[in-house]
Amino acid sequence: MAIPLRHSLTRTIRALLLPALLGVAPLLLAQTEAGAAARKPATPAPAADPAALFATPAATATATPAPALATTPITSATLHAPLLESEQRLSPGDLIRIRMVEDPLLAYEGLISASGTVPVPFYGEFMLARMTPAEASEALAAALTESVYEKATISVTLVTKGPGKVYVYGAVRRPGVVGMPTVGGLSIIQVLSFVEGMTSWASPEETFVIRRGKPGEPPQKITINLKEILSSSEALVSQDVQLQADDIICVPGIDGTLFFSTDVCEVIVTGEVRVPGIVPFAPGEQRTLMRAILKAGGFSKFARSDRVRLVRIEKGKDRQERTIDAGRIIEEGRVDLDIDLQPGDMIIIPLKAFAL
Repeated sequence: MAIPLRHSLTRTIRALLLPALLGVAPLLLAQTEAGAAARKPATPAPAADPAALFATPAATATATPAPALATTPITSATLHAPLLESEQRLSPGDLIRIRMVEDPLLAYEGLISASGTVPVPFYGEFMLARMTPAEASEALAAALTESVYEKATISVTLVTKGPGKVYVYGAVRRPGVVGMPTVGGLSIIQVLSFVEGMTSWASPEETFVIRRGKPGEPPQKITINLKEILSSSEALVSQDVQLQADDIICVPGIDGTLFFSTDVCEVIVTGEVRVPGIVPFAPGEQRTLMRAILKAGGFSKFARSDRVRLVRIEKGKDRQERTIDAGRIIEEGRVDLDIDLQPGDMIIIPLKAFAL
């Protein structure tokens, strides 16, 4: 009697697959046993302290002080040379690969999260951002050896660099965020071209970059003299600064302040000046009493320059008024006596008294 076709196919499939399954199973079992052998035996959690169960958060929490800017100098080679692939620091959005020699089951390939962490099997979330691949390999191996494995040989590989960003503030025409290319570097001069350059009130020699360090380390403040870099083509080539993801570029104004808007500052000048009205100051421009009076056309011939009144109303405070001898500042060249202004200040120049 003829064997049904389905029984014939079933026997054929069994004959082909059974040897393969018998060969793979020991391999999978060996890998699993190797990983299990490498992992430390689980230890029971310590018994909870009954007093700790009723402790208030204020009693158990410890305050973490805000990190201060590091003063460690950064070498010229680090600043100006393009970063090698092995020197690039990991940042959110990077695609990475994690492998462990002793346990093949500990493996991960994916993106670094927005918080800078990745999920590591048998461990949990691990912070990798701001480390180089070599630093991340060493740190993760130490963490796994301390808590999970007797020995851990880890490799962290940067597969694809994510879309990093740098931030630009201060006396530039378009402050904001500049995206970094996924291939190649980005220099501070290139960033200046993206933000359409500095304003006329910038202080380029006082420019600085705030660079975040590795987890647990304070950020670094890197002082950069843009005036010197832009002074010649030779300096532009040799001293241009290479940036890293999340760098913050700050270009102060000549008044020494940083600002986060391109809006002008306005004060009011009224009374005995040639052009009374609202006087604008550009971002970064020095805002002083004498500059405001000169912007308003200067004193009229009937102005009483020794009795100039400055009226200021600050939010949540009472009206303030002071009288200033502006004539002395001009006649004696006492620039040190000039008064800094705030947005919304009112300057009133009175009329001379005439005897009839």
